[in-house]
Amino acid sequence: MTMAERLQRLRKEHHFSQEQLAERLQVSRQAVSKWENGQTAPDLDNIIAMSNLYEVTTDYILIGKERVPKEKEQKRRKRKSGILCLAAGVILTLLLPLFAKLYQGWMFATEGSSYTNSLYYLTELPMLGVTVLAVAGIVIGIWLLKKE
Repeated sequence: MTMAERLQRLRKEHHFSQEQLAERLQVSRQAVSKWENGQTAPDLDNIIAMSNLYEVTTDYILIGKERVPKEKEQKRRKRKSGILCLAAGVILTLLLPLFAKLYQGWMFATEGSSYTNSLYYLTELPMLGVTVLAVAGIVIGIWLLKKE
C-alpha cells in the first residue's frame, strides 16, 4: 500500500471529506487530493498533524509500519487486563457460596461432621485461598482500570 492509499484510507476511516481534512490542516482541498492521488507528498508538519489527528505513528503514514502507537496499545492491554481481573474476581465471588457448600459436603463425608452454615468454611484454609483470590482479582481489576 502506498502512502497515498494510506492517507485516503485513514481519512475515510475517520469519516472526513477532503474538504474537512483540508480545513483542519489549513491547506487546500486540492492539496489533499494530490496527496491521495500520489502526485505530491505532504510536508513534515502536515504528516505530524495527520498522525495526531488519526492517532497513528508518522512511520505508519510514511512507510506503513506500526499503525497503533505503543502508548495506545499499552493502555488497551492494561484496560483489558483490568477488565479480566475484575471479571474473574466477581465470578469467583459469586461462586464462593457454591464452593463453600461443596467443601461442607466433602468435610461431612470425610470427617463425619461439619459446620451448619457452609459460609463458615470461607475462613478455613483451602477456601480462604479462593476468597483471597476473588478479593485480589476485584481489587487489582479496579486498580488497573482506575490507573488509566
